[in-house]
Amino acid sequence: MKISIRGDKLVVTKAIKETIESKLERLEKYFEKNADITAHVVIKVKNLDQTIEVTIPTNRFTLRAEETNEDLYSAIDWKWRGL
Repeated sequence: MKISIRGDKLVVTKAIKETIESKLERLEKYFEKNADITAHVVIKVKNLDQTIEVTIPTNRFTLRAEETNEDLYSAIDWKWRGL
């Protein structure tokens, strides 16, 4: 799976990128091995809130998740606890 990470009013650091990539790697087992899938990640900042949006379009469906928290790493971790 390819991962596209973009920051809106935020610089995406190496640590943020690595954290997101490690969380998204857990999803690869649910897709076909040779599937050409790209996960689109947008990180937004508005006042004190930081929002992460993940969209993964496939041929059959689109997965989408969004979480907002004052701490970006908490927002990232919240979505992946059940995986």
